[in-house]
Amino acid sequence: VAGSYLSKKNKKVLVIEKNENVGGLAEYANSLNCVSPIIKKELSINVANINHTNHIISLEDNQNHTVLEDNNGKLSFLKTNADEHDQKKFLSIINNYELFSKTLGSFMLQKPPRVKSGNRADLLQLISMGWKIRKLGKKNMRELLRVIGLNIADDLEDNLNNNSLMGLLSHEAVLGTNLGPRSPGSILALLYKQAINDNVFNLKKIEVADYINQLEDCCNKNTVELIKSSEVKKILTQNNSVTGVQLNNGEIFESTCVISNADPKTTYLNLLGAKILDTDFIRRTKNFRN
Repeated sequence: VAGSYLSKKNKKVLVIEKNENVGGLAEYANSLNCVSPIIKKELSINVANINHTNHIISLEDNQNHTVLEDNNGKLSFLKTNADEHDQKKFLSIINNYELFSKTLGSFMLQKPPRVKSGNRADLLQLISMGWKIRKLGKKNMRELLRVIGLNIADDLEDNLNNNSLMGLLSHEAVLGTNLGPRSPGSILALLYKQAINDNVFNLKKIEVADYINQLEDCCNKNTVELIKSSEVKKILTQNNSVTGVQLNNGEIFESTCVISNADPKTTYLNLLGAKILDTDFIRRTKNFRN
């Protein structure tokens, strides 16, 4: 994706892949989700969603599990031990979150405007953001401003009594983050995830092989050079500036910009080397969990 975007900006791009096929660990997955619709649109990637009935299940020790069915974004309860009030409140919360996420999603992928720049474009963008929030109406706008900084646990405990239903939304809010249900901002994380997926649950999935193949075709169309079955041994530097990379076979490619898809420990400690890094930065890198 990065290679295609850089190539479209008239940059000469070389992608070095360690394996025989591109895609990394993604090619071992059955399906993908959380793929930005903006990326698919701008790179002309036409991948259809996998269409099948989705079920969301919350397990209980007493075998009285909660089961929901998703039919094109419309949720319904198939089985639950929650009372009718909690069921209606649960669906109402999801609908409110969906409304808020659409408002945030309308500008979440835009470049943040500078408040004090004095630039006309920044000013217009700020006005647009404010107007989109104001269009929610007084009640919904106040509710958005109230919950946006809250943690998901507090909001659910104020509205629900059933632990299974609270667990479902709490799980979605913290999945893939370093937050917990009581971490401030966990509702905002859920809203951003919902804006990308167009659903509070990660239900919209696409075929991995088709997506990767179309990405590779996009790279080839944009004159991105691909080198497969080659591993980078070292990132070369001179006077604290990147000068290129060296492969395991000794071949060197010169460049003033290197983007690494490896984890931070491998990138900074193995490929780049700790000699040119700050001591505190090395400590934080070593503490990073892969």
